[in-house]
Amino acid sequence: MPKITPDQIISPQGVIHPCLDWVKGQLIVGVNLQAPAATAVLSSAQGLIKPDGLGMICEQGKKFSGAVSKHAAEEFERFLATPVEQRAPESGSKVLGDIAAYLKKYVVFPQSWLPDVLATWTLGTYLFPVFQTYPYLWITSPEPGCGKSLLGGIIANVSFNGEFMVAPTEAQLFHLPESSRGVQVWDEVENREETDTKRFNMMRPVLLNGYRNGGAVPRQIGKHFEKAARYHVFCPRVLIGLTKLPEPALQRTIKVALAKRTAEQSVQLYIGVKQAEEERQLRERCLLWALETVESVNRCYQDEKLRKELEALLGPGRVSDDIWLPMLAVATAASGDDANFIKTLKDAAKELASSATAVQPAAQPPVQDRVTAEVPSADAKDFLKTALDRLQFTGAIAPEALAKDVSQVSGQEVTAQKLSKGLKKLGIRSAKKKGRRVFAPSNAERAHALQQLGEEIGQQGQEDGRNGGIELRL
Repeated sequence: MPKITPDQIISPQGVIHPCLDWVKGQLIVGVNLQAPAATAVLSSAQGLIKPDGLGMICEQGKKFSGAVSKHAAEEFERFLATPVEQRAPESGSKVLGDIAAYLKKYVVFPQSWLPDVLATWTLGTYLFPVFQTYPYLWITSPEPGCGKSLLGGIIANVSFNGEFMVAPTEAQLFHLPESSRGVQVWDEVENREETDTKRFNMMRPVLLNGYRNGGAVPRQIGKHFEKAARYHVFCPRVLIGLTKLPEPALQRTIKVALAKRTAEQSVQLYIGVKQAEEERQLRERCLLWALETVESVNRCYQDEKLRKELEALLGPGRVSDDIWLPMLAVATAASGDDANFIKTLKDAAKELASSATAVQPAAQPPVQDRVTAEVPSADAKDFLKTALDRLQFTGAIAPEALAKDVSQVSGQEVTAQKLSKGLKKLGIRSAKKKGRRVFAPSNAERAHALQQLGEEIGQQGQEDGRNGGIELRL
């Protein structure tokens, strides 16, 4: 038997995520090539290259959706080909200003500095693997209708590979951070009922580890759960909801508190299709800035002077190091000599850090106590009553089919998403049956939902409802 020699040993290699990663002093961004070409990346130091030699590609990240367009690759290749002294990188200050201005077109912010904070956070999502940690955003408000979901959707559209999702599944929470490395925007994040508590228990490992570089969650996979796998869950996240977050999430977030706009405050109507091209251009500019400026961001992040300034302002610990140091590194590298922008961000950090240590507001009352306030319009009541009436006779029905029925009967256009949101507030949720999502509430659940809408139900009907059947007077 031939002798084994040390020369045969393969050098240990770290795992890389080709969709977006910071590897050997260079930012790499995944590129989708025409078949049958191999996977490629756009490197901040080398341009278009194959990832061979950079490290072992993460198993779950081998198939990814690249964020690099042909135009962006051509622009960056030209940048690298230009002599260093003649290079003109994308203006980070201009990009920050344009993102902030774009947000202000559609959302009213209680504090003037909030758009600057969100612009900085958004720009940072294009190079977050440079940092040891990256904070979450928590978008909240004292009541519905303040623009939380709208703001979350816009952030998803201008951030790196953003994904807007309602009630994400456990599989999505684990797989998406490795395959897309993109921003996850979680809507309807609540903490009021037993079902919400179960969802948070599922999310807890992700929330605890997902803001830290290298954070991973182990899981058993395979037909008989015979294989062990580690899912890397580090990526930027936006959490949207009315109620207080669990402590593990609160300690890792920047709070964005919105309020209803007044009659004097005006915004433009956001229509995603119309804004798609402008958002695409913003994403491309952010990506080019990240590739061209990542070394400067890294130097700022490791600048001990910047860290000491933050500690003097906010005190030592997690708030300075984990939440605001990455933000200030991006802002410093992007804003250049704009001292006013840095001051604005530091003032925001101080105010937000102070409010985070204040007494937290009490959790909102259970959904059933607030439904009437959350469904105030007569139109909403009408289509929800129609839906509940149809559910008495349809049996299990898909949300899309129910929405179509309700639209025909009520004479108003009702989408499946709008209908599902309204029914959810009444305690009726869709569930998966035989591989498809359907509504199939019990008669008692329907009766309770109708009561929330103010329907009169006879005493006999209430008794029948408790016994699984009900007679309604509509």
